[in-house]
Amino acid sequence: MQILEGLKRKSILFSWWQWHFSFMPKRLLEIWKNFLKFGLYYFSVPLLLTTFFSHFHRYKWEYPTRGFDLGKILETAFSNLISRIMGMIFRFPLIIVGTLFEIFLIFTGVLVIIFWIFLPLFLILAFFYGFSLLF
Repeated sequence: MQILEGLKRKSILFSWWQWHFSFMPKRLLEIWKNFLKFGLYYFSVPLLLTTFFSHFHRYKWEYPTRGFDLGKILETAFSNLISRIMGMIFRFPLIIVGTLFEIFLIFTGVLVIIFWIFLPLFLILAFFYGFSLLF
């Protein structure tokens, strides 16, 4: 309703100009921000970065509480180290894929906004090019 009321008071060309160059770029930026948030949380990049050195599937061995057994202490330390290394090995590719996806979204968003801003010029040029092909 608000758009229709605005059309009654303004010319259609001015309304289109305002929509194309004012309203839609803001909306495109909001959509772009939502895509970037989606990519971060789909690949869980913030969570994977905070838990990068955590144990794999929380597999954690407890150190012996009674006595001093150097073999058991070293076995537990080595097992916990292997669990942490496995966690890093499985988290690292997801962090890389998520980061690459975010970079792809950044470049795509910039291209979409640039394309949107220059779309009227492309349409006018295509119109004249079509007439040049006819005559």
